[in-house]
Amino acid sequence: MAAYAFSGGLILLFSFVFFVLSPSLAALFTQTEEVQKLVVNVLRIIALFQPFTFLVQIMTNALQGAGETKVPMYSTLVGIWGIRIGVGYLLAMQFELGLAGVWYAYALDVTVRGIVLLCQFQRHIGKKKRNCHIA
Repeated sequence: MAAYAFSGGLILLFSFVFFVLSPSLAALFTQTEEVQKLVVNVLRIIALFQPFTFLVQIMTNALQGAGETKVPMYSTLVGIWGIRIGVGYLLAMQFELGLAGVWYAYALDVTVRGIVLLCQFQRHIGKKKRNCHIA
């Protein structure tokens, strides 16, 4: 639990740094003002969903390590093909949000997947505890 709290704290710190320093980071790679605005916007969106990206990675690996491979696989399939690509297309093209729409869809994907995987992990652990009999 301590390792989870420590790494969770680090991801929050990095998210904060990405959010606050996004203009400086963008300026490192381009001097074009229009591109910098796009980069700043994307970096700030990324900063907001980094904790959920962290959650997806941890819960996917924990479930796979516990032998539960189907839920992570199906959630990835639905998340990437349904949310990232499907919703990303709608937001970017139909709602004319452009690049930001693609990243909003990415954020939605990892947020939904993180919650689904966390719930599945808690159910999986709950089953293990109920099936544990001490003689």
